[in-house]
Amino acid sequence: MVKKSHLNKIILNVIITLVLICVWILLTIFQIILNDGSLSVVTRKYSPSEIGLTNFDPILKGESREFEFKATDINLGYVSINFNTLYKNHEDYLFFKLIDKTSGEVIKEEQFFAAAFHGLNFYPFGFPIISDSKEKTYKITLTSLYGTEKSSVAIKNASSVFSASYQYESSRFKMDFEYLRTYLIEKLSNSFQNNFLFFNTIVYIYPFIFYVVWLALRKYFDKKFIYQNPLIALLGISVIIDIFFVDTGFDLVFLTILILWAFMLFYLKRESTDSYKAALGLLILCPILQLLGQDVMVEKAAAWAFLALTVGVIINIYELRKSNSKKLAK
Repeated sequence: MVKKSHLNKIILNVIITLVLICVWILLTIFQIILNDGSLSVVTRKYSPSEIGLTNFDPILKGESREFEFKATDINLGYVSINFNTLYKNHEDYLFFKLIDKTSGEVIKEEQFFAAAFHGLNFYPFGFPIISDSKEKTYKITLTSLYGTEKSSVAIKNASSVFSASYQYESSRFKMDFEYLRTYLIEKLSNSFQNNFLFFNTIVYIYPFIFYVVWLALRKYFDKKFIYQNPLIALLGISVIIDIFFVDTGFDLVFLTILILWAFMLFYLKRESTDSYKAALGLLILCPILQLLGQDVMVEKAAAWAFLALTVGVIINIYELRKSNSKKLAK
């Protein structure tokens, strides 16, 4: 029989490590599917310069925004636009028009209620799949019907403002290896052009990294100088990257970093004040970013501050209960 100590070593060094790697792989696949809406869909994102877009002002009544893009693949199925919903009221309607510049054919024209864009990173505009779309140039026009200075939307000034999605035929994957290879290359390369997706998949491997570092260095962790701990530094760098360089946020990423932050504070036997200090620093950052006109960064910093406060409150409750237990024991 295997000795209990050997079994524990196998569980600690092999099984848990493999489980954390599998979790990372599954979450990455889930994120890629979520990003494109389907595993067989490939989405190509465009920066403002790639589509010639320079105007990010609110779209007022009668005004239009126009830009063009070249399809990179066959089976164009839908396009998405990254909108900035500027105000609480979005009592505007936008007239969307998609034209094939080569033939002059109008692919889609429809009126959309601007309030539908609120809370979405990219709003999709669907149409029947265009099987011969590759290398064709398409023109998109957005026209405001009722937009005012206090009730309007704009195209967001971000690293990615537009995307085009192409449908691959999953039934061909088993029969046509070249088709499958092209799909995999396009899927991976286009997916990781998105800084949001790339950052998220890195965060998903953090539990594995933390566990491996803990296994290797748990005897040497300095519990006194918390901010010299490499894992704490990794979390701090991640928060900074998310605030300043990632366009959008995702709840699972927030939750992952929140749990790891709480775990590290408990493991290092730190007080709730450490989390409150981190929250205070993030709250001080908010008005500075607001003065610089970085609204998205302000929202991100405020969200992280709230999470740091949440961890602080949880640890504070634990401290109070522990203190009361000691008093009762006396």
